[in-house]
Amino acid sequence: MFNKLLQRQIAKFYKSNAEIPEQVKALLNVISESYDHNEKDRSMLERSIDISSDEMVELNQKLRKETADLKKSYHEFKILFDNIEDVYFSMDMKNGYSLLKMSQKCEKIYGEPLAEFFKNPNLWYDVIIKEDKHIIDQNYAVVNAGKHVKQEYRIKHKNGDIRFLETKLAPTLNNEGKLIRIDGLTTDITERKHAEIKAYQSETRFRKLIENSQDGIALVGKAGKVIYVAPSVQQILGYDPEELKGVKSEDFIHPDDNERVAGVIQNLISRYGETEYLTYRVKSQSGEWRWITSNITNMLHEPSINAIVFNYKDVTEKLNAELQLEFDRRNTESLINSTTDLVWSIDRNNSLIIANQSFISLVKMMSGITLKRGDDLTFIQGFSEENLEKWRGHYARVFAGESITVDEYNNIDGIEIWNELSLQPIFENNDVIGASCFSRNVSESKKATRIIKQSEEMMAEAQRIAHFGSWEMSLLETEDNSLNTLIWSEEVYRIFGYKPGQFDSSIKNFFDSVHTEDRFLVAEAIAKALKEKSKYIIEHRIVRPNGEIRWVRENAKIILDEKVNLPLKMIGTVEDITERKKAELAQKKAEANLRNILENTDTAYVLIDINANVLSFNHLAKELSISQTGKVIKEGVNYIDMMLENRKTDVKAKIEFMLNSKNKIAYEASYIGRGGKEQWLFVSMNPIINEDHELLGLSIAARNITERKLNELERTKITNDLTQRNKDLEQFTYIVSHNLRAPVASILGLSILLDTPGITKETRKECMKGFISSVKNLDNTIIDLNYILQARKEISEKKELVDFSDIVGSIKESINEIIIKEKVEIDMDFSHINEMFTLKSYLYSIFYNLISNSIKYRKAHEAPIIRIKSSRVDRKVILTFSDNCIGIDMKEHGDKVFGLYKRFNLNVEGKGMGLYMVKTQVETLGGKVSMQSKVNIGTEITLEFEN
Repeated sequence: MFNKLLQRQIAKFYKSNAEIPEQVKALLNVISESYDHNEKDRSMLERSIDISSDEMVELNQKLRKETADLKKSYHEFKILFDNIEDVYFSMDMKNGYSLLKMSQKCEKIYGEPLAEFFKNPNLWYDVIIKEDKHIIDQNYAVVNAGKHVKQEYRIKHKNGDIRFLETKLAPTLNNEGKLIRIDGLTTDITERKHAEIKAYQSETRFRKLIENSQDGIALVGKAGKVIYVAPSVQQILGYDPEELKGVKSEDFIHPDDNERVAGVIQNLISRYGETEYLTYRVKSQSGEWRWITSNITNMLHEPSINAIVFNYKDVTEKLNAELQLEFDRRNTESLINSTTDLVWSIDRNNSLIIANQSFISLVKMMSGITLKRGDDLTFIQGFSEENLEKWRGHYARVFAGESITVDEYNNIDGIEIWNELSLQPIFENNDVIGASCFSRNVSESKKATRIIKQSEEMMAEAQRIAHFGSWEMSLLETEDNSLNTLIWSEEVYRIFGYKPGQFDSSIKNFFDSVHTEDRFLVAEAIAKALKEKSKYIIEHRIVRPNGEIRWVRENAKIILDEKVNLPLKMIGTVEDITERKKAELAQKKAEANLRNILENTDTAYVLIDINANVLSFNHLAKELSISQTGKVIKEGVNYIDMMLENRKTDVKAKIEFMLNSKNKIAYEASYIGRGGKEQWLFVSMNPIINEDHELLGLSIAARNITERKLNELERTKITNDLTQRNKDLEQFTYIVSHNLRAPVASILGLSILLDTPGITKETRKECMKGFISSVKNLDNTIIDLNYILQARKEISEKKELVDFSDIVGSIKESINEIIIKEKVEIDMDFSHINEMFTLKSYLYSIFYNLISNSIKYRKAHEAPIIRIKSSRVDRKVILTFSDNCIGIDMKEHGDKVFGLYKRFNLNVEGKGMGLYMVKTQVETLGGKVSMQSKVNIGTEITLEFEN
């Protein structure tokens, strides 16, 4: 460590001791030791009072010696500072500011001698370029606060050069914190700055080169992860460079190429500086696989890179183009070899360039020579000189730029052979470099042409027979700026009422023959076809010269000039459809009459095809559809889909039966109409079969029979009521004959006994007891009969919406003591339906009797469990009462369980009226009751109501 005083001085120029050059440190150590000695000597002087004169002399000599050493060290220190390249300076800041000292190197750095700086203390500031003066100005406040500053700025050297300087400033403050001195060290850093700028420019150029390169660059670390990707990756593969950093390269290399790429990298990993070339596929950001070719270089040994470098570019289009070229070449070979026509080409030396197999095979068959590329086609052994000379002439004409198309006729051994020859020059930069040749055997075509001519003659006759003609109209303008006339076949003349050639078939005369009411329609059809370059089909009337009106059907088409895509001509056909039109009018009249009949009948009709799709229907069918399903029937909809859900399965089964059997079926069906009332239909389905016994569809007829059905139901109800009344009368007669007869007979017998003379008082008393008992029995029987008749009489109480849960709740309250005493458990499940429109008093009585019976006929040592459940089936409400009571033997008593005064367990008190009243009241409400029971297991009673 240096002396503290020296350390403070050094700190003005260096932030730390580490910045001091080694050659200066040695000198500073000597100076520091001298400072230490002086400190000790000063201390010794302070204690000199206590020191002897001899010692004082010795001490003075020592001090002189150390002072001399110190001056020597200072001199050496000064020499060192004067000779270093940096400029050292000190400035007095107490009064303004003045330069105290400055090293001689200022002339080298500034170009000005030292004396000029003492003359002009501002010279160091004046030479700073204008753009950097703010750096000095801003840092002055920092120095003024006593803080060290390092600043870089530019000056203009005396010779005009711009130099970069770095100045370190060390301020000294007095005890009051005011700046009194600045020591500084200025270093010329021009070369370093130029090197930095050059490096920055080089780096910038390299970065710009990478960023704007069409090729890609990627750096992959030793672990296989991407550490850098050039921005060009976005243009090449669509990725943002940042999203690829840290990604394993194998994650976006095609699975089929991954192993091959990994093998190349693994082989390269230990070969520093070497490069491998590879083509493989990578996935683009859009998911497309792109072909790239890469120069893969191992730069792991280069510290600034430390990666495998991939220089790559997209070669997808190039590879595809190469593949396309190869495909085109093979396709061309395939095309020319796929035909039996002869195809070949030659250069200007008559040498073969390419030929298809047909040409090579023909030459071999005729000459025995197998041609190859480069053979001279004008000298082929086996061909006559006359034939070869003919071909030399053809080739010469083509080399002169002429295109040749000609039909050649040959008769070989009596066989006619026609060849269509086509020879075309091959141009390159407007110079003919060869000939492309084609030959086709058109013998069959020539024969066909003769046949066609014969056919045309036959066609004209056929048109005459079929009243079917053809026409053609040129659309090219003539010299007089009008359209050419029409060309009609002979039959068109006849259709229009003229003899062939008798009539000038111009456009005007054609329109004159069209019925006046149809002319606009025809003109509009032609104009539309011309505008859209399409065809038209139209039916219209014509008027023959004799005034007869005929119907014709025209089918016309525009023929375009392919070169300019403009109409060239119009061709068409004309068919006399007068008889068909008459038949259609008759059919429409018949259909109208049939429609009138169907629309005025009381039956709904629907016609469907074999797939159950609606073809037709009348207005009643539409009304019935809305009334029954709420949907509007339409043509094309599926008939089964129109049905209500509960009817679909049945209707589908009936239609399938019809389709399979082709037999007519009829049935009755009901539905709930929009007013909530039940409606009845009589439906009949009839198969529609053509003359070939093929099933075309079904005819469905539906007639409303609600009134008839209601009358039938009412008649059935009356019959059932009469039957029931007869049964009730029989029951009543039985009661009267048995239940009334017994007490009446007892009363009569006792009356006779009482009238007997001489009976004892005791006997009379017993007779009176019996008399009273018989009267009570008679009274009970009359009360029961009255109760039964009351249940059977006409119902005057109004019906209302009755809640099942409320009914059971009321009953549980009324017999609460019994429920508690007997530990009765009543489970209810009214989740499906909890209410019904009925008589509340009757339904209460029914529930009460069934619940009471279950409790009354409970098992001796088992608590009663009663389960009541509701459900809806179609339009019926089903109520089920089940329990765990002692049960009834249904085999023995099943037909008597609902009879009056029928008791099956005499151990339980009762009269046998409960189930009878349940049945009576259920039937009075229009319902049915049934029972299932097993001894010692339990009973289940089911109530069924229409609702």
